[in-house]
Amino acid sequence: MPTELANIVSKRIVVESSESAVVNFMNFGNFPCAGQTLHNDMTHFRLDESGYIAYQKLGKNRFVIGDPVIAEGRFEEILKAFLSEYPLSSFVQCSKKTALILKSLGYYLTPLGIETLLELPYLLKGAGRCDIRHLQNCSERAGLKIRELEVSHLTDNWLRSTFAGLTKGAIRFSGELKFLAVSSLTEQVTGSRIFAGFDNNKLVGTSLFFPMYDDGKVFGYSEVVPKRNPAAPKGTRVGILLGAIRQFESEGIKVVSLGLSPFHKVKENYDHSTFCNCRETATLFQMIYKYADFSFNYKGLSFHKSRFRGIEKAVYFASKKKLPFAELLKIYRLTTGRWLPPVFKRNVREDTIS
Repeated sequence: MPTELANIVSKRIVVESSESAVVNFMNFGNFPCAGQTLHNDMTHFRLDESGYIAYQKLGKNRFVIGDPVIAEGRFEEILKAFLSEYPLSSFVQCSKKTALILKSLGYYLTPLGIETLLELPYLLKGAGRCDIRHLQNCSERAGLKIRELEVSHLTDNWLRSTFAGLTKGAIRFSGELKFLAVSSLTEQVTGSRIFAGFDNNKLVGTSLFFPMYDDGKVFGYSEVVPKRNPAAPKGTRVGILLGAIRQFESEGIKVVSLGLSPFHKVKENYDHSTFCNCRETATLFQMIYKYADFSFNYKGLSFHKSRFRGIEKAVYFASKKKLPFAELLKIYRLTTGRWLPPVFKRNVREDTIS
């Protein structure tokens, strides 16, 4: 795909997290939502300077995102220490390894959804990826140009005002997302990268990527903030992602994550799992996916990601309760800033994902 990529200028991104947290992230931040553990509203639980657990508190509950950012061999040690101090904690979007430890500590486990991973080089061959090829062709015919933006561009008033006019993907309401998702392009971490699409020199879409590190080296990126203008050419969102992927391939990057599809394929992953043990919560998650599309475009988001035909990896929710209604409301509050979702008319799905 022809792309127009600007030369990358190495600049240190100002990060409010402590220096030791950034070092830990660059050594052990090897899962898709690892970048979110560095956000300013996260609290870090530590045994020492070798790693941390990232969480947010609401009421008496603490909500942990992802896995511990520490050497894998110390997962159980830090989890036990954390739970001895904060027993009313829930774990969101954790891996199978973390989930198994939590089960041994008395937790109920339920698939939360799937993360979609694309192995690089990413090939567009085959009938299964015909939709992606079609959207790519649409963006090319429209003359969409893809460029990587320098972080310093975000300080320009013009660019900030332009970003403010872009849509926020699957969100059903205005406002920024936190905790489980990111919707602000200024919510960056060390090594973040921004790619943008231009139609006749007009900015029509952007994607922010958080890095995934292993032992100080970037091996992958996670797309966290895809945005597009409603008037953008068809295929803009896919075109920007593919433009970024081609650049990553040239740098030897191995994987790109499309992030979480909440509550997608809960039944399939529950049935195929030997350790999930909370069918009540699984049923609740299935009902949210089926009937609560007014709060978030769950089905449209999972449909969009499924067209890439990537590797689907289950992630898990762990709670001490079989029906954690209060905990789910608090997670929604932490993510959206609201206790209950507003009701809006549904948009045409293709308008939000192309």
